[in-house]
Amino acid sequence: MLETAGRKWAVEEVAGARTISNGLTISGFNEQYSDKVNTYGCGCRVRQPRTQALAEKATRIADLMRILQDHGEGHEHPQYRWMNGGLVAPCVHAGGMVANSQSTASWVSELTPNGCAHWVTATSTPCTSLFKPVRVAPPLDIQPAGETDDGSLWWRHERLQRMVAHDPERLRPLFIEDRDQVQSEWLENPPEPADAFAQADDLLTQWTERVAAHPVADTRPAWAKRYWDKRNTRANIHLFAEMETTTRT
Repeated sequence: MLETAGRKWAVEEVAGARTISNGLTISGFNEQYSDKVNTYGCGCRVRQPRTQALAEKATRIADLMRILQDHGEGHEHPQYRWMNGGLVAPCVHAGGMVANSQSTASWVSELTPNGCAHWVTATSTPCTSLFKPVRVAPPLDIQPAGETDDGSLWWRHERLQRMVAHDPERLRPLFIEDRDQVQSEWLENPPEPADAFAQADDLLTQWTERVAAHPVADTRPAWAKRYWDKRNTRANIHLFAEMETTTRT
């Protein structure tokens, strides 16, 4: 483990599970160089014990994926604090008044003497995403995400996750069992990356249409709703209203 603070650094040999979650964790170095304001704002003192406890129990790749999709002990869905939104859980959701972040492009790797396996979402919010197999070579051509580019995987998934965020308790169950089943099948028998991304595209379209057919009120706190209203306006994303118009047309 290598940790830095400005020009200062420390290393520690690690055996078993170890997480950092945006904070200093090496004893001595942590106490001397952690910035109290930044440490509190990034939520690492809450998030790191959670990821560490889950990592110590992990025995399979699926367990590691679930850690990245976790919203904190006792919480199935995101919880928002006025200061930093959902920054205190492994699956981070933006929506705070001071500090904000969002889990993006989650990645899980299995490194063994017999070979390596890599799984990526290539999207935000792993709690609504599908981990897809990738390889170091040959490369997989994925259209990069421009600004609100409808053709990119990133923005098409953004429409899904931003709708689900209105009320995940009601909307996430519309597709999450399908997601988990596909994920389980892929872990048992990984498809070729190109085939996986193609199937994931089809599923994303189905799930987005399914969620769009169930418009709901935004259940998030007012400050989180304002945060996302601004970003949706900036990106010209209308979510349910846009989907309803398309469906009627």
